Amino acid sequence: MSPIDDGTLVNLERQYASGLTSGDLIDVCASHGIQLSEATLRKYVQLGLLPRSVRVGRKVLYRKDAVRDWLCEQEARKTGAHRAVAARR
Repeated sequence: MSPIDDGTLVNLERQYASGLTSGDLIDVCASHGIQLSEATLRKYVQLGLLPRSVRVGRKVLYRKDAVRDWLCEQEARKTGAHRAVAARR
């Protein structure tokens, strides 16, 4: 898994300024070593681990701030730093 630094997050936010589709989110996760399928994405939303999506026209989008927080949490869990992330909340 490659680390997600602030510069990478800023670039992702610029690239997906209007939000991410579920496919975009899966691709971004895969590029950083986080395995996520469409079914897992739906299940995480259902369980409240990911925020609910927002429908804009025909597109279903995820808010970038919520996705950023989730990506940072996932990275922290992989590196064992998840306790530090939880403590910051």
